[in-house]
Amino acid sequence: MSLSSGNTDPEEFKKFHQLLTKGKHDYQPFYFPLVKKGKDPLPGISWKNNRKTFSEAYSLMEKGFNIGIAGTDKDNLCIVDIDNLEAVGKAKTTLTVKSRKQIGRHCFYFTNDEPAQGEGAIFKNSAKQNIATEKAGEVRANWQYVVCSGSFVPCSEREINRIPEEDRIHAGKYRLCLVSDVSNITYEELPEIYKATLEERRATEIVANIRKIEQRQSKSWEQGKKNKSALFGLDIHDVTGRSNQPGKRFEMFAELHGSETGKNASISGDVLHCWRHNVSHNAITYLAVASGVSTCSRAGFPHGGGSSEVDIEDPYTQFTIWKYAKDHGYIPKSDPIPSKALIYCALNQKLCTKEEITDGWKLPVSIYNLVMEYCKKEGIETGRQPIKEKKREQKISEGRPEKISVPFDVVAEHILKNNHIFSMRDNRQVYLYKDGVYKSEGTEAVLDTEIRNVHNEYYVKYWNEANPGFPLTHVSKATAKYVSEVMSYIRSYTHITRDSIEENQDKYINLKNGLFNLETWELKPHTPDIKLIRQIPVFYDTDAECPQISKFLHDIVVEPDIDLLCEIAGYCLTTDCSHQKAFMLYGVGSNGKSVFLALLEALVGGENTSAESLQKLEFDKYRTAKLYGKLVNICGDIPDSKMHKSEVFKKLTSGLDLIDGENKYQDSFQFRNTAKLVFSANVLPEGKKDKAYYRRWVLVRFPNNFEGGKEDKTLITRLKDPEELSGFLNLALQGLKRLKENRKFSNDKSVEDTQREYEFNSNPIAAFMDECTKGSQEDIDAIILYSTYVLWAEVNDKRVTPFNQFGKELKKLGYENYRDNEPGKNCRKKITHWCNIEIIQEAQDRLNWKKDIEACPKYLLATDAEKMQLGQAGQALPLPQTCLVNKPYCHSCVYYTEDANIKGKNGKKVENSLTNNLDACPKMHFFDNKRVRTGSQDIHIDVPVLVQKKIISEQQNEEYSMKNLEYIMSFRADLKKFVSSSPNHSADNIPSLLDEFNRRYPGYKQVLGNQTLLDDAERLSKWGWE
Repeated sequence: MSLSSGNTDPEEFKKFHQLLTKGKHDYQPFYFPLVKKGKDPLPGISWKNNRKTFSEAYSLMEKGFNIGIAGTDKDNLCIVDIDNLEAVGKAKTTLTVKSRKQIGRHCFYFTNDEPAQGEGAIFKNSAKQNIATEKAGEVRANWQYVVCSGSFVPCSEREINRIPEEDRIHAGKYRLCLVSDVSNITYEELPEIYKATLEERRATEIVANIRKIEQRQSKSWEQGKKNKSALFGLDIHDVTGRSNQPGKRFEMFAELHGSETGKNASISGDVLHCWRHNVSHNAITYLAVASGVSTCSRAGFPHGGGSSEVDIEDPYTQFTIWKYAKDHGYIPKSDPIPSKALIYCALNQKLCTKEEITDGWKLPVSIYNLVMEYCKKEGIETGRQPIKEKKREQKISEGRPEKISVPFDVVAEHILKNNHIFSMRDNRQVYLYKDGVYKSEGTEAVLDTEIRNVHNEYYVKYWNEANPGFPLTHVSKATAKYVSEVMSYIRSYTHITRDSIEENQDKYINLKNGLFNLETWELKPHTPDIKLIRQIPVFYDTDAECPQISKFLHDIVVEPDIDLLCEIAGYCLTTDCSHQKAFMLYGVGSNGKSVFLALLEALVGGENTSAESLQKLEFDKYRTAKLYGKLVNICGDIPDSKMHKSEVFKKLTSGLDLIDGENKYQDSFQFRNTAKLVFSANVLPEGKKDKAYYRRWVLVRFPNNFEGGKEDKTLITRLKDPEELSGFLNLALQGLKRLKENRKFSNDKSVEDTQREYEFNSNPIAAFMDECTKGSQEDIDAIILYSTYVLWAEVNDKRVTPFNQFGKELKKLGYENYRDNEPGKNCRKKITHWCNIEIIQEAQDRLNWKKDIEACPKYLLATDAEKMQLGQAGQALPLPQTCLVNKPYCHSCVYYTEDANIKGKNGKKVENSLTNNLDACPKMHFFDNKRVRTGSQDIHIDVPVLVQKKIISEQQNEEYSMKNLEYIMSFRADLKKFVSSSPNHSADNIPSLLDEFNRRYPGYKQVLGNQTLLDDAERLSKWGWE
């Protein structure tokens, strides 16, 4: 049981923060929340994307949350985490925190050492790197964290018993134990145990690199011959001995480097390390230095990675090292001379020409025997015997040619020598370098052809050497099994881990004319040494512009979203997924979504693009593998089927989670996704109603429509022009730079706003019901509910769902309705009601305001006569404050300007009056009989002014006709009842009468339209209201 209070201590955290940042005004610590009473980050979001300011972290600690602090590659913080004080020893004095068990320490330093990043990072002497010992502790400086002072994690009873008696009262608490200024530290000042651990890791890395190279070389050194020299089986101990006296053991290095102690060299993992030149040696490179073939710095394997400059395939090098090893007793006196050493003797003594040597190592029998004679004469024990030519002579005398076979490893080595190839260790996929990029797609087919061609070349060559007296009538072709063996050999000696290539993918954008460095913002030439598996098919030209693409972007979205589209394009050029966003382009009709997606694919490249829908990624296990190695997944017009789960979607957008990938009939593998998800839809698919889903979306609305002859079907061809794409690349790079600087996308929205916008566009009817209705003890007339929905849809620029379908959708949402009989004059009529629903008055007012604000402002105040004189001119107004307040609900407002010259919508000048124009003020309506109803006189009690039309005119079937007739019959009955109920109603003025009627019965006007009501009222008047 813990003896501590069990609470976090925000004041302790505040004191720690003040000490840490003292005098460091530009330094902002990377704080982030941890779970209560634990050391794990909050679930559901990566801690690297959950950074908090000090005040935010302080508030969280007040609520009981623990706080973590990390050193990152963007700051100078270096945290030495000490778990075993005795093993680590004394550390440099600095600000120090005791860990929860009171026996560990967190020492906080700043360092000016350059971060150990990039190629050969492990070999950089920098305190700004992560070093993990076995049990003593860690250096945490690059995206690793410790728990902050003031946090609390309970200790178990067993842990408490290990705490010194005087400290048990603090069990579980992280607290300051050395109040001091934060010291600066260098790599040399780190405790020795951390540096020793790093040296061990370096040695392991070096050994692995050397063994990999040796493995490759061992196959070619003797070409599979029986006479293999023991030289190639030596290890470092065979040539240095095993003395415990370093000076004696490394006599050569003591002599070369002027060190009698030999401490500038050491052995670990069967490799000798020279600390003077920062290189390592195996037996061959050691003997190369000893024999004078090379120097220590050139012969050794560099600690930062790379190969030895000793070419053991060189005849002179091989002969000299072999002879030195034999003369000094490192190999037996009877050791057979290596083949390349024989070549050296033959060429050096001019016993043959290079043209007479086949396969780089085979000598004609006669020449071979001459070399044997020379070596015997010079006292060189070759360990070989002259060759007799009886067998070949016998075959020739019998008239039979020698059978030819081409070893598969000869073909494999030829291909590896003439190509740059690597393969993935997990799924054995092969990548081939060509034109600045490593590609896997189609690589096996290319290599299959090359293997067969190389096999044929060697077959012809071997035939001519072995059977000079026989013509070659047929070349025996390589079988599928033979090709498979060659491919297996290639995979065996080229495999690398998937993680080993990721750093370069993040650092560069591979373009057609070079590698764009994202750190220096400069272009450098292509090189096969940087393994990049993607290439953008666009040339980089700093002066390129894209006038047509710029115009296109201005045509399809509003101004703030132009920067957003450029940022999306720039983001898709990289493998970075740290923003954890997916992108949805939406809008009904032909509005540029598909053209923009085609433009984005042209920029990124078809080979870097997959095309899986949101739903297929979630439910088809083979689809996720299609995203590996891609930069963007583009899928247009995705279906609006509901997303019942989103686990795969969340992993794909995180960029951190490992994802299982599997191509059909192939090995499965794991990868971190680099493909940004970009979709388009007319109607968004319904998603799971949780913030983790909605916070991952960036929604881009395409408001314009290019149908009706306005669409340009050749536009995408012009936009894909290479010069335009180079200009678009510049816009995308500017967007990427802006994104990196701002650390968020332009037009960024809160999770709540995004959720509201998403749901508004994925299920408009549900959005309407959430926004405009509430629960009630009363029921609502279906006509009134539907007419309010129609108004809402018009205000929000949504396609109106037909009346019957509207009812079906409400039932899917769980609403219930019933039909009731209501008495009429001569009959009873059926009325549909929806249960326990009422319209929210504030929502109704907002909809009214929305429609009124679109009217010419003077109409709302003028009389009918004045409005007729005004025509379509109006008074300009500034943007209403209400519109700003209601921004989530408002897409655009329309204004009319009064001028000496008549102007139209938004103040644009027109030649003729707009009275009968389609752009006329929406409050002005002309009926068939030319009588005008305008302005505030049309505002009714429950229903705002609308351009009159039949709401359900889409339904032309028999069912609709019958319902329409029912409504007309019901209208006539109610109107006659209304006329007879009060003597004040004037039946002579039909429009005035109808106005009064509509105020009491607003639904008829919404369903049937004002003109139908007028026509029917006139008929009843002619019939004497019978």
